[in-house]
Order: sequence, then structure tokens, then C-alpha cells
Amino acid sequence: MRLNSSLLSLCLLALTACGGGGGGGSTATSPSQPTSPPVLTGNTIFIGDSGNQKMAAIDTLTPTPGTLSAKVFTTNTSAWYDAAFDGTRNELYVAAFTQIDVYANARKLDGTIAASRSIIPAINGYTSLRHVVLDKANDRLYIGFKAPGSGGVAVFEQASKLNGTVAPSRIFSGNIYHDNFTLDLKRNLLYTSWNFIAPSEVFVFEHIDSFNGEAPIARRIGMPGVVERLSIDSSRDRLYMVTDKGGVIVLDGASTAAGRPAVTTFSLPTPNSGSAVTIDAANDRLYLGFTDQAFVLNNASKLTNSTGSAQAAAITAPANTRIAYFALPQ
Repeated sequence: MRLNSSLLSLCLLALTACGGGGGGGSTATSPSQPTSPPVLTGNTIFIGDSGNQKMAAIDTLTPTPGTLSAKVFTTNTSAWYDAAFDGTRNELYVAAFTQIDVYANARKLDGTIAASRSIIPAINGYTSLRHVVLDKANDRLYIGFKAPGSGGVAVFEQASKLNGTVAPSRIFSGNIYHDNFTLDLKRNLLYTSWNFIAPSEVFVFEHIDSFNGEAPIARRIGMPGVVERLSIDSSRDRLYMVTDKGGVIVLDGASTAAGRPAVTTFSLPTPNSGSAVTIDAANDRLYLGFTDQAFVLNNASKLTNSTGSAQAAAITAPANTRIAYFALPQ
């Protein structure tokens, strides 16, 4: 099998934009309305560059090799750590240092942007918000927060209606790294790994839909490399991880794995460490960031040890670029 790979030209995330995108968009729906597939027009993928504190958007899920037009946004926010895109309601949730900024009409955002509302968590002692996961079906946000000597995950219900200072409905903590976790919302599992500890383990936590307080580790899964970032395909029970020197680790049967299970490993043509990974389960497409380089791999569920080694060459972005996230429409 030859990989069908595309590349993102991440110069578009640096201080200068390389062109404009399209329009489009749809009217936001209320939480009581049935969930429908997101409309794929206008801004489609939001990409974060933590090295330059920028965010950009492209208008396709399938970028082709070469230069790619994108929008680069400016704002008065000092840091954009992570983002989640509700494609049905057309809203973008951004972890903006100490608050969650929400941008309406996300597909039409352009130039200098301003949040339509902000969610300021009422959490004692937190210093920053580092990770945001949207449970669109339940209109729920999971926010990874950092605090002195600790951190955790704060859960907010009715996310589409929140504004101003809001207390979370619950907080759970434990051996959870606040900016490196992924959620299996189908099985209510959380996977996390401390990306500066080797040998590496993935910790699994259960009952995230209801848990409150100090969470026990349900299982430990040993990995052959440091897990820099991870993303779960809950429909296929397949966990994707990026490691150092272009490495990718894939674990099948993640929801029941323990100990040191067999994994799929392969390397992309880059010496960089992984900085972002997102699986688009609906399209079986994997987006990977390795500092200043990016890859998009189709047929992700078919990647194996022998076929996974990339047949692609990355496009390198300017100095200081660090791909932090890919926010795809949910």
C-alpha cells in the first residue's frame, strides 16, 4: 500500500499570512436541536502555532502538497494553547491563557478577531488553561488546567450557553497531564501520558462522564517511546501517538490494553519531536505535527509497521514555529 499523504505549508502560521481563504458558514444551532453533520465550507481546520502565538485556518480537510492559502488571525490574546471546533453550531472554543474564548461564525473569521463570549473558570489557584475537548453530543467541555504543583480537568455543562465567570460542574484530578490527554467519549475513558518521562506509560482513567475528585488509574500501558501527544479514534478503538525523531505509535484495542501490548510503529521523514496529533475518525485521516513540519495521512486505520513509513517529504516552516493543535469540525 502506498500512503496517500498531503502536506501543510506551515509558513502560513508565521507572522505573515500567505493569502486569503473562502467565506461560507452557517447559522448556529441551539443545544436542543438535533445534531447534524458540520458544514465544510469556509474555515475548516484551525491550526495553532505556539512558537509564534498564532492561529491560522485553511478551507479544506484534504490539503494538497505545495503552498497552501490560509488565514492568519490576530487578537489581543497573549496565548492560544488549544482549540475545539463545533462545526454544527459554527463556534470555535480556544484555550486563551486563563479563559476560554468562544468565536461565533467561526467559518467566516478573518483578520483581527474578537470573541463573542468568554468562559472564565471559577477554579481556585489555576494559572492557565492548556487543553480543551468538546463533547458536542452532550454540549460539554473538558478543560485541562494547570495549577502550582498540580492540575486537573474541569468539566462544564451546557457549553454553548456559558458566558462570564462560571464554576465547573465537577473537577477530577490525579496522575493526569493537563495538556496531554485524549478522551474516548464512546467508552468514557481518558488516556494521558507525561511527555517528559521515559520509559513512557499511558495511564487510563474510567467514568469520565461522571467522575469527580481524585481519579485512580484504571490501567497502565507501556510504550516504546516518549508519548509527546496522543489522539483516540473511539469508533475503531485505536490510539495514535507521536514521539521523538518523527516517530508514530499506534495501539489497537486501546480500551482493554494493559502491560506492554504489541503496537504499530513507523517513522516520518523528520528529525523533530511530535507536537500535535489529531485523528479525523469520520474520514479515517490522521493529522500530525512535528514542531515546524506537518503530515496528513489518509487511510489511517490501515497503517501498519511495514506500510506506515512515510512516502512524503514535509514542508518546513520558519524558525520558532511549533504546531500545537489541529482543530477539526465536529
